[in-house]
Amino acid sequence: MKQKRSQTDEHKPSGPFFRLSQWIIAALLVSVTATIGTAPLLLHSFNRISTVGPVANILLEPLLCLWSLPFGLMAIVVHFFDLTASGYLLQIGSFGIKAAILITDFFKRYEYTTLWLPTPPLTLIILYFSSLGLCFSNISRNKSISLFLGTALLFIIPPQHYLKTFSTTSELVFLDVGQGSSTLVTFPGGKNALIDGGGASSSKFNIGESVIAKYLWHRGITHLETIVITHPDADHYNGIPFLLKRFRPDTLWINGEPGHDEEYTELIELARKLKIVIKTPKDNIILLKTNELTLSNVSNPFLNSELSPNVTSESNDRSLILHLKGKSFSCLLTGDISTRVEHALVQNKTDLKSSILLSSHHGSKTSNSEEFIAAVNPKQIVVSAGRFKPMHFPSPELRSICLKKNIPLLVTSEIGAIMFRQNSGTLKMTILNQGI
Repeated sequence: MKQKRSQTDEHKPSGPFFRLSQWIIAALLVSVTATIGTAPLLLHSFNRISTVGPVANILLEPLLCLWSLPFGLMAIVVHFFDLTASGYLLQIGSFGIKAAILITDFFKRYEYTTLWLPTPPLTLIILYFSSLGLCFSNISRNKSISLFLGTALLFIIPPQHYLKTFSTTSELVFLDVGQGSSTLVTFPGGKNALIDGGGASSSKFNIGESVIAKYLWHRGITHLETIVITHPDADHYNGIPFLLKRFRPDTLWINGEPGHDEEYTELIELARKLKIVIKTPKDNIILLKTNELTLSNVSNPFLNSELSPNVTSESNDRSLILHLKGKSFSCLLTGDISTRVEHALVQNKTDLKSSILLSSHHGSKTSNSEEFIAAVNPKQIVVSAGRFKPMHFPSPELRSICLKKNIPLLVTSEIGAIMFRQNSGTLKMTILNQGI
């Protein structure tokens, strides 16, 4: 028996290459298991999972855990005795970190190394972990694995997107983006249009990724039919580049103005690169329509010959003026136009009447004249503004007009995002817990 065992042992693979392959397989299995176990939680918090995580971990772990970490720990001990030697140890350890950064930068170059997916509902997360638990039980292993794979597929192909094609509900959402503007329109049948997508932003914070996209994914939205940029001001478009990449709209509507900064030029170039159709609307053009809801362009001051050049001398005054018409509500969105353009529109007898008005220029005193508000005759006025200049946005003048005319003034900086939902001919307003 001993002789047979020794002969069997002799035929077992051995050597450094075998041990290395065993280590790689074990590391892959651990990493894959960790990815499977945390995927729903990562999607719920960050809306993305890595497709190369297990492979990347095999390359990164030795560099960080077996190289940088030991030298870092040694440097901590040595610095009590010799600061120079401690510095050298940190420099040597940093080579592992630099190599790890190069590897992660390499993977970042390729689009499909990360999957961006909608926020999974709680019921789907519970189903996922329940089916995963069944895979490790004695209850019909094959059926359990099939159930788990089917559940996992629902994360990639979210059912709520297809269910919305049967919806008869319309929604108008004024997102809380700080000092900026972004309005989401959801049409019956599940089509979506985004009007502007800008707001508070910095080199470390992208309003498109952190606020607008997060809300879209939370609603199960993976595609936008249309994006409209009313005019090329950063607080109306600085989140759009991220949205172009992740939601691939069919059409991008712009006012036709070249823009005055490099970022806007890059945005237009990105849209062309992604083969998104770029259009400039004339007056009274329909941008998107279903049986119960129509989004149209009332006026494009940049192209409108009836408005004198003196009226539209500033970029803000060349904003697209949009109108949304539903069965039980209508909404006028005027970008950043000033009182000069407001007066010209009233004088031209443009039909402005709407039940909801998105206040011009975030409620500024240079816009929102009493004459214009009387022509619109809104039941509610919405102001999209930040929290840092409450005395200017909205202005005391606008507050006074609303008080005088008994018009509710809804300010995103004060109450958060605002949703109007139309269903079966009735309109309901809801305040959303969304903001920055």
